[in-house]
Amino acid sequence: MNEPPMAIWKQPTTYILCALMCVGALIRLDRITRQSLWVDEYWALYLATGRGNTIFDIPLNTLVRNPPACNFTDAPAWWHIWIGLASTPHPPLYHLTLRAWVDLFGDSDFSIRWMSAVFGLIAIPLIFDLGRALHGKLAGIIAAGMVTFAPIQIDFSQQARPYTLLALLALILWRALILIEQKGVSPIRLLALSLAAAGLALTHYFAIGVITAAALHAVIRFAPKSRRSTLITLAASVVIALLPWAPIAWHTRRQIIIGPNYARMNVSLFAACIDAPRKILFGDLGAISGKIAAGIALAFLVYLSPPLRFAKVRAILAPWLWMIGGIGLLLAIDIVRQSQLVDLPRYIFIAAPAVYLILCIPWGDGPGRLLPLAILLATILFGIDRWQSGPQFDSSTAALARLIQQKIGSHDAVIITGQFGSEPAFKYFSISHYAGDWRNPIVFATQPLDKSVDRQLAIFPRVWVIGRDSRDMNQFLPGWVSNEYYGVSPGFSLWAIRYPG
Repeated sequence: MNEPPMAIWKQPTTYILCALMCVGALIRLDRITRQSLWVDEYWALYLATGRGNTIFDIPLNTLVRNPPACNFTDAPAWWHIWIGLASTPHPPLYHLTLRAWVDLFGDSDFSIRWMSAVFGLIAIPLIFDLGRALHGKLAGIIAAGMVTFAPIQIDFSQQARPYTLLALLALILWRALILIEQKGVSPIRLLALSLAAAGLALTHYFAIGVITAAALHAVIRFAPKSRRSTLITLAASVVIALLPWAPIAWHTRRQIIIGPNYARMNVSLFAACIDAPRKILFGDLGAISGKIAAGIALAFLVYLSPPLRFAKVRAILAPWLWMIGGIGLLLAIDIVRQSQLVDLPRYIFIAAPAVYLILCIPWGDGPGRLLPLAILLATILFGIDRWQSGPQFDSSTAALARLIQQKIGSHDAVIITGQFGSEPAFKYFSISHYAGDWRNPIVFATQPLDKSVDRQLAIFPRVWVIGRDSRDMNQFLPGWVSNEYYGVSPGFSLWAIRYPG
């Protein structure tokens, strides 16, 4: 880190990093808008409008003649985001960042997803620098290659979700921590540590596990003076960041408490933990033979690294604690709540850089030196396969929005069906994202409509239904008859109806 600026450009690693950045940008940008947004992306985007709970407060099973606007046009100022997150347990930093990005670059699918890709790309040189500090340039290049090609990195770089920001902040936190360990305390290093810790706390509550691991590393590795300054900085940063957020967190405490319950256990937690490193490196292998063996081998290498590689423990301890902090908190929540968050890639994503940093360090001086290169090669192969297949999440909202623009008149009424309370609101915003503010009278139907609503709808020139298929007609609209039907996807259809009475 002490080379003159021009000397950096004479080093082969600089050109390798530039090549990795270019390749990483290519595979993240390619087909980034192949699929329209999915429900979690819509949720994040809507919260960035600063409109709070407006669309979630629309009364159900009732005709609303003037539904509220829900896009960024004439949206409230950005500071309304801070006080408008009653529908989500997540802290506000990602939504504030997304709003600033939208104000600069617009709210197209490409724009909002490319923000995640930018965070993912910045992680490439950062993990190289951290890997180099822990065990030399080759280790840094291997870790950077894993970030470039790992399918999980490509996946979340193509989604408008906070996870690449979370991993980036974790990298900054641990880089500042290792600098303090190796070179001592300085105001700049403590500032970087402070901002990263505060940013993590304000991005996702699960980051507390990683921050706690950083504090534990300081307790184990630092001299007394550096230890005291680091622990005070970490604690003060988290407290100062979360204090202004505390009233909102208290208001949304029910969301925080029940949040983990949606991921119910379907395999053992032990199996999910064993499989986590494989998901972080190779993604979903589907029915590929040897998947279980690969998962067990990687788990063995990752989880047991400190006792198995005692000679390298100084280089491995920091990423190992980071990984244990990220995954261990999820495991604790799962044990208490009988959920299975540790089985979901988005929640273990914060531990992904730590896994790469553990695996980039060679095993001994013999053939074990080639093991990190072999793992990198496998990661590249699976990354190329993920690139060729493109995004796999399914959403047909853009196609439905085009159909709505063609078919629905300004004086028609629209019924949006849903199996749970907030589903019609999500559909309303997602369609508005592509179709603009179509302000037709609407009904959010989550149960069969009563006769008074039927009579109100009967006066409109046409009534349209947005839902799945004829099952929704039978469930929500008994007595109505379908005139036209347009199937967009297995989960999205549009049809016109009339009431025979």
